[in-house]
Amino acid sequence: MRYILGCLLTALLTSSAQAQTRVEQIQNYQDWGWESIVQANELITVATVPQIGARIMQFDLGDHASIFVNENETGKTYQPSENAPWHNYGGYKVWPAPQDRWGWPPPPNLDFGVYEASVEVNTADSTTVFVSGPIEQWQTPNLRLARRITLYRGSSRVRVEQTTINEGDAPDTWSVWDVTQQIVHHPGERDYENFWVYFPLN
Repeated sequence: MRYILGCLLTALLTSSAQAQTRVEQIQNYQDWGWESIVQANELITVATVPQIGARIMQFDLGDHASIFVNENETGKTYQPSENAPWHNYGGYKVWPAPQDRWGWPPPPNLDFGVYEASVEVNTADSTTVFVSGPIEQWQTPNLRLARRITLYRGSSRVRVEQTTINEGDAPDTWSVWDVTQQIVHHPGERDYENFWVYFPLN
């Protein structure tokens, strides 16, 4: 009986250690060609790329990917400019709303500028990454975006806190528009079996 309890306790401790959250900066993660900040627990993996507007380019449940990554743009970076085109990286990003105030393409500094990034929390129970973008000077002058991404131990939930910052002297009003490009192109009928729906138990 003592042997069984000892084995059970060892198994529980091992399982608990494996369930810890973790975060690390990885060069050329997934062969993308960018440095990524990767947060993970035993259920999900989230990867943020500061070089391209701090897009979240990965949200995987186990081995099941959900976010579209445009392989034609991996590893590429562009200098924001007044007449810059839209670069379709894929991923999850934030644009200011309403769109009719800036038209198209999206504000380049906000969309694909280089963001500063730091790890604010790194414990066994949670990790938090903070990103802060450059000030936009063309489509939405004086606007800047910041974001916190938090993962929790034993959960597939991701907390994303978006902040819109007015760096100008005059008051202004904007809303936050979350945009996620998901994997939706399925060339074969078998791919239609690869759609999962999840419901919380409590």
